[in-house]
Amino acid sequence: MSVNIPMPADIKGRMVANLLGQTFTALDGTQVTPDAANPNSFENVMLSATADEAYEVYLYIKLYVARELMPDQAIDWLPRHAAIWKVPRRLAVAATGTVDIACSAETSIPAGTELTLDGSVRWNVTTSTDIAAGATATVSVAAETAGVIGNLAAGTGLTLVSPIAGVTSVTVSSADGLSGGLDLEAIEDWRQRILAAIRDPEGAGTIADYKRWATAGGAAYVGVLAGYPGPGGVSVGIAMSGPRAATGGEVADVAAYIQTKRPVTAKVTILAAELPPVPVQVALNPDSATRRILVSAALAVSFAQNAVVGDPFYQSDISAAIASVTGERSYRLLAPAADVQPDGLQLLVLGDVDYVSPYPG
Repeated sequence: MSVNIPMPADIKGRMVANLLGQTFTALDGTQVTPDAANPNSFENVMLSATADEAYEVYLYIKLYVARELMPDQAIDWLPRHAAIWKVPRRLAVAATGTVDIACSAETSIPAGTELTLDGSVRWNVTTSTDIAAGATATVSVAAETAGVIGNLAAGTGLTLVSPIAGVTSVTVSSADGLSGGLDLEAIEDWRQRILAAIRDPEGAGTIADYKRWATAGGAAYVGVLAGYPGPGGVSVGIAMSGPRAATGGEVADVAAYIQTKRPVTAKVTILAAELPPVPVQVALNPDSATRRILVSAALAVSFAQNAVVGDPFYQSDISAAIASVTGERSYRLLAPAADVQPDGLQLLVLGDVDYVSPYPG
């Protein structure tokens, strides 16, 4: 049943009608009958102001409270819905890893020593280390700022914010680089996890449960194979936002979280999903450099939103992305020629986009 909000004039009309015929006793004992219907009276003016305020209250109830009552639209009350359904927001996490520090002279590297790449982000040495002359030591570091901004590839060279005599080079050494940094979970991603908990309540280790647990543990893309590699086994393939392959540390984090949730008899294996690229070949009409940029961007968004670990990527999603570009009149999708099938728990990602010109007749 919809709620009809009365307009200010209607609200005022009800107030005027309520006052008409009523008599009040003044402080001097005389009887007073308000002249609320007279547009020039004090009572009428006050009722106009009151009606406007009441109208705003109605709007508040409809536009704010009604929105916040439901988790699919709530903003300010979303944390309350999350608490009720036990879906805490994923907090930002700082990247960690190791670096190799080479020294030409005997040097002491104190805990808290700051490293940087370009001055915008800093990483701190977490444990004091003494390094002999001509030696290289591996030390642990953590990003000062939580988030993906702290992730760095292996082999990246860093510098000391405050130079230390004898240090000749600093290089990211851990195989996964400096990794594990996660941004604070986006509001809409959090909302979708809350809605999933409502629509598909937690069971005794269903496929939906493992997807929910892996996502809560930090994974952005999740696929589940039940009964694999054997009876009672569950294999969970994960990938991270980007998309990118999960590092060993990220796999361990997700595994640790699922360990706290899984049925005691389940044999769970967490895997870093492979990310094979899907090459796309297309001819556009009309064709231009700008339109190619827009098509490539639309394809990237489609793969990021529609790809699922272990599921095929549908040719129709590729076609829909191309067709969504403003100004596109017609196109020929030359590859892939059909839906693309993954090999097990793989996450299919966008590969090279090849634009064919001229448009085939």
